[in-house]
Formats: sequence, C-alpha cells, structure tokens
Amino acid sequence: PAHLGSYANEAQRELLGISNLDENRIEIADGTNTVKRKIALFLGFLGTKYGGFQVNVGQRTLQGEIELALYRAGMLSALNFGHPHKYSWSSSARTDKGVHACAQVCSLKV
Repeated sequence: PAHLGSYANEAQRELLGISNLDENRIEIADGTNTVKRKIALFLGFLGTKYGGFQVNVGQRTLQGEIELALYRAGMLSALNFGHPHKYSWSSSARTDKGVHACAQVCSLKV
C-alpha cells in the first residue's frame, strides 16, 4: 500500500479534500522501458498552510504536494506514486509546521 501520509493514499486524499487525482495527469510513457535519471529539486516555499515538509498522516505537506505535482506531470509512474523509496526520495532537511524555506534541496529518480 501507499505511504499513509502520501496523497496516493485514498484516506489521506479524502481527509484533505484532494479530488480529481488523474484529471491533470500527463501520460508520457509510450509502452517502452525508460531509464530513471537522478535529479535535484532546488525549492523555496512558504510553509504557512502546511503541516511541515515531510509526508505525515492527516496533514497537508510540502512533500505530498511535490509528489502529487510530479505524478500529475507524468514524472512519477502510477506504480511509484505513494512509494518514495521506489523513486529514491531524499531531502536535505525537514521543516516544522508553518516554516518557510528559501533553499531546500531534494533529490529523486524520475
């Protein structure tokens, strides 16, 4: 099953009112196997409306929002969505509820 704090988890989506999961999804796969590439994300954010950076059950989090955006953009497959270990998610730091950042770095394989 998906990580309990991920928006891939149906109970989490229902609790946070996230709907139309696949409405904006872009499918880039053409049926051939693709090679994952390690990328880094250099982020800045206002954390006022979030329960911290790291995915957490019952909380709207920045990592959850980023994962959802990557999924909708076709950069994460449906099989990997909700399973950060499958795409080697790593972040340089975590923040608490309401904390802002101007230079957060995360890496993952897409």
